[in-house]
Amino acid sequence: MLPIKLSIALMLLSSALSAEQSVCTQIEVKKLTAAQSKPNDFFGFSMALSDDRLLVGAQGNSDETLSDTVTIFRQSGDEWGRETTIEVDDGVVGDDFGGSVALGPGLAVVGARRHDARGADAGAVYLFENDRLTWRRLNKLTASDAAPGDEFGYSVAIDGKTIAVGAPRKDSMGDDAGAVYIFEDKGGEWQQTAVLLAPDRAPGDVFGISLSLSKDHILVGADLTDEGGENAGSAYIFEQIDGTWQFETKLTASDSDAGDLFGIRVKLNGDRALIGAARDDEAAENAGAAYIFERTNNGWQQDTKIVAPDATKDDRFGTRVAISGKTVIVGSILSNIEGTDVGAAYVFRQSDQSWQFTRKLIPSDGKTEDVFGWAVAVNGDTVAVGAPTFIVTKPGNAGGAYLYDLSAGGCAK
Repeated sequence: MLPIKLSIALMLLSSALSAEQSVCTQIEVKKLTAAQSKPNDFFGFSMALSDDRLLVGAQGNSDETLSDTVTIFRQSGDEWGRETTIEVDDGVVGDDFGGSVALGPGLAVVGARRHDARGADAGAVYLFENDRLTWRRLNKLTASDAAPGDEFGYSVAIDGKTIAVGAPRKDSMGDDAGAVYIFEDKGGEWQQTAVLLAPDRAPGDVFGISLSLSKDHILVGADLTDEGGENAGSAYIFEQIDGTWQFETKLTASDSDAGDLFGIRVKLNGDRALIGAARDDEAAENAGAAYIFERTNNGWQQDTKIVAPDATKDDRFGTRVAISGKTVIVGSILSNIEGTDVGAAYVFRQSDQSWQFTRKLIPSDGKTEDVFGWAVAVNGDTVAVGAPTFIVTKPGNAGGAYLYDLSAGGCAK
C-alpha cells in the first residue's frame, strides 16, 4: 500500500491533469544533428550537458570505415555551434563508442562497452581533454580484472577528479551480477582506486547498468534485482569516507512489484536521488514512473513518486531521467504523439516542498519510432533530449538532439 501522502499526491495529479488537452506542451528552440548526418547514425543515443557544452553520442555511426562518434557542441550567446566530432583510431564499428557519455570541467568521458582490447565485449572508456581550442585524447581506461562480456563502460559518470564506470555484465557473483569501478586523478594520471559490488549481489542483477556521482556519494542502479518481485529492481548508495568507498544503503520503491525495472536509470544531485522505473504499472500497464528520494537525518527516504499526467499503456516513462536543482526531466520513449512510439519528455519542478508537473517536451518533427526521450539532460533552464530512433526495428534514421529553454514562456497547444 502506498503512503497516504504519496497516494493523495497521485490522486491530485491524476485528477488535475488526466486529460490530454490539459497538458502544456513545448517544442524545441533548436535541433542539433551530426556534421555529416547519415542513416543509422542513431545520433542522440546518449548525451551530457554542462554550462556551455553538450556532448552527444552517435552509437550507430553508419560509416563502415569508422568507429562510432561523439559530437561536442558549445554555446555562445543564444547559439549552439558544433565544436568538434570525436572518434578513436583503435576502435571499430560495433564497439558502441558513445553509448554512454559524461562531461566534467574540460574533460569528456566516453564509454565503449563492446570494445575488445581486453576480450570480446570487455569494454573500455576513453577520456578526452579540452586543450584550448581542441580536444585531445587523454587516456583509455579498462578494468584491472577485465574479462570478456563485462561491458565495462555501459554507464559512466564524473564528478571533479573521480570517474565511475559501470560493468553490469561482470560475473562478480555469478553471471551478470555486475560491478562498478572507481578511477581517480592522481597528479594527472587516472588510476583505478576501488571496485564496488552490491553487498547482496546475485546472478543477473546487472548492478552498474546505471550510475551517478555527486561529491562523496555514488548511486548505482540494478534494475533486475528481485527484492519486491522478479526484476523489480533496486539502487545502491555508497559513500566515500576518509578516502574509502563504503556501502551506505539500498533503495527500493515503497510499492515495488515484479518487472518494474526500478533503477534502470538513476541520477544523484546532492541530497536528492532520482530513480526511473520504466515498467511500473501505477498509471497504466508498463506506463512507468520515477521516484525521488531525499537524504534526511534518518537516512535516505522516499519523498515522492511521479508519473506522466497523460500516461498510457507501455509509455516507458522513467526509461531516462535527469535532475538539476529543483528541476526533474523524465523521458518517456514510447509515448504516442501523433504517431506510435514517437516519445516525449516531462518536466517537473519543486514548489513548496512538492513536485509539480509543468510541461511536456515534444519534437516539432516527431515521427513514428523516434523514441524521443532516449537520452535526457538538464542544466538550469536548458534541457537536451535525444531521439536516436529504434535501432532494431527502424533502421535508416540519423537521429537528432533537441534543445529546450524552460525559461521561455508559453506552451504550444
